[in-house]
Amino acid sequence: MGDSNYLGTEKVGTLLRKFAIPCICSLIISCLYNIVDQIFVGNGVGYLGNAATGVIFPITVVGWGLSLFFGDGAAAALSVSLGKGETQHIHRSVGNAIIGSLLSGVVVVVIAYLWGDSLLRLIGATDANIRMAHDYGVIIFAMMPIAMTQNTLASVIRADGSPKYAMAAMLTGAVINIIGDPVAIFVLDMGIKGAAWATVLGQFVSFVICAVYLGRSRTFRVKVSSFKPDTALLKPIMALGSSSLLTQLSIVVITIINNILLVRYGAQSIYGADIPLAAFVVNMKLFQIVLNIAIGIAAGAQPIVGYNYGAQNYDRVRKLLKLMLVWTAVVGLICMVLFETVPGLFIRMFGSAADPIYFDFAISCLRIYLVLILATCVQKVCAIFLQSIGKAKAAAPLSILRDALLIVFSLLLPLLLLCGCGSDRLQNAFCENEGVRLLVGGTVAFTYEPNTCQMAFSRDLKEFRAHTDNMSDFFVADFSEVPSELGQRLTADLVWTTEREVLTRKKLTLEVVRVEGEQFWLWSNAGRIGLTVRILE
Repeated sequence: MGDSNYLGTEKVGTLLRKFAIPCICSLIISCLYNIVDQIFVGNGVGYLGNAATGVIFPITVVGWGLSLFFGDGAAAALSVSLGKGETQHIHRSVGNAIIGSLLSGVVVVVIAYLWGDSLLRLIGATDANIRMAHDYGVIIFAMMPIAMTQNTLASVIRADGSPKYAMAAMLTGAVINIIGDPVAIFVLDMGIKGAAWATVLGQFVSFVICAVYLGRSRTFRVKVSSFKPDTALLKPIMALGSSSLLTQLSIVVITIINNILLVRYGAQSIYGADIPLAAFVVNMKLFQIVLNIAIGIAAGAQPIVGYNYGAQNYDRVRKLLKLMLVWTAVVGLICMVLFETVPGLFIRMFGSAADPIYFDFAISCLRIYLVLILATCVQKVCAIFLQSIGKAKAAAPLSILRDALLIVFSLLLPLLLLCGCGSDRLQNAFCENEGVRLLVGGTVAFTYEPNTCQMAFSRDLKEFRAHTDNMSDFFVADFSEVPSELGQRLTADLVWTTEREVLTRKKLTLEVVRVEGEQFWLWSNAGRIGLTVRILE
């Protein structure tokens, strides 16, 4: 077994580069499993495929969080123990972390399989993407216990002073996935199932490489007795890993809440339910890449920080913290500038850029969601630093502070915007106009001109239609009942044209807000959609 004294003597800048760069690469490579799927699925299947993988994403993050719960906890405990010179129980801590990760993975898989498609619908699946989400998830879930154990092992390997080995294991699996995706999706024509099979194959190979390391570890040797469960050893591991778990679970909660809100409010807009969901999935992947760079800086520093804190080299600990924050600030600033100035470059990577409505929404969503990515990175690094020095009680709340606030704002802001930010003024302006027209999101989508347009209403079909003489522009409304009185609430299916395509909105709830003879003004406050119709006899 190797000597770890160099962690307390070598220059902190050199040590940080030696540990952080491989750690960053490992985490980015780990991200690539899902992101590569996203890129090839987006280009080979379309944005509905991206939406489907986005539905599965929260469940995989739960597994990722549990693997870090045990892996980062064991890594922090190992580093502090090495600094203090207390090494006799390290092998049992590692063994207990591995067993904990494996068994928790089995629990996640059992729950996912038993709950089935109902779980997928609960976290945001729609009728349009449920089948693809099911096909992708069934395969991904099968490998989760192994993938989670591999991720736990990677954390331990880095803490054991072999970050390059952990990186090599992750890189091998990622390369297999990158090669396997286009072969399975395009050559073998397996669609989204092919992306899933390529992912699990890469994960299995990475697991095997990490498992082999246990026979050549530097500071401990695992035995059969190492895997005997011991709550006394697991408690400090879980306490130190709680910050990592809470960070990942908060991402799950945010993703699920956003999926549900995007489907709900997207269905009430011109974008529909699936475009906002697919765009948000792309944003989360980019967010995940940048955040993992910051986490890689902090996690790479963890063995050095933990060792020096345990050895009471507090000056070195302070120097490490300053370096971590400077590196993180530089990364966060560069990424923020890129996302705000050239967002289209990143959106095109994930396909579906030919759809103008999707592309416009995705760009706006990217610029808004990632504008403060720098602050998020700094916050996560500080939380991991506290975890590294054994301050679990301080690390846990800091790690989820941003996410807790985001959950609150995600729930409240849509309601506030819908209730008071311009909807009343827009509705009043719509009602004051005397013409027959369709208004969508504050923009006039169609205006009836007597000299160039025609309109008709069928009482039998409860359908109103207006169109230009050459049928180049039109809108059609199929009502659940004939509009007849002020205050009446009904639903309608809308079809209308833009300059580039035909759009639809299903089951839109409308209220009659003005009546003048045979003309009715109907308004949807949630979708900010207004239409004027004439009930012609």
